Amino acid sequence: MRKYRASLDTSAKIITISIVVLFAVIVAGIWADYKTGDALGPYLYPTCFLPAILVAAYSFAPSGYSLGDKGIAIHRVWENGLIPYDVIESVSRIDKVASKGLIRTMGNGGLFGYYGYFSNREWGAMTWYLTRRRNLLVIKTNTSRFLLSPDDLEDFEAALQLRLNRNELSV
Repeated sequence: MRKYRASLDTSAKIITISIVVLFAVIVAGIWADYKTGDALGPYLYPTCFLPAILVAAYSFAPSGYSLGDKGIAIHRVWENGLIPYDVIESVSRIDKVASKGLIRTMGNGGLFGYYGYFSNREWGAMTWYLTRRRNLLVIKTNTSRFLLSPDDLEDFEAALQLRLNRNELSV
């Protein structure tokens, strides 16, 4: 099974590096003020909490996709996602999602990618598994829309269409 990579775009790289540096500066600044005998709580809480945010964000970020026997697998550190072939109604390409009217209902907008739940007036609720915001694949299912951003978009789409056509013939 071939894994299709998903690389971060420049904006996601800048956001990720900036937040990592910001958190490191905050933690260093907190500990620079530490004096022997001070209560450790005010120093340890942010020292643990800020890296935990980074670990959680990285754990849910998509790193790639593959086409398995049952559906499209979204590769992540924490738990892989799956879009079953039998619920896919259509597959289409778009250049980008319009930012106007976009609402992040429970999603991440740049730290290790763009993923989670989003909504806009045009499409309604969407689930993003993106590492970039251009050259996207929209997977419409009977209940939702999923957005993916494989590096090799053309090859991924062609392989997906072949899988979907094969599944239609076997039904």
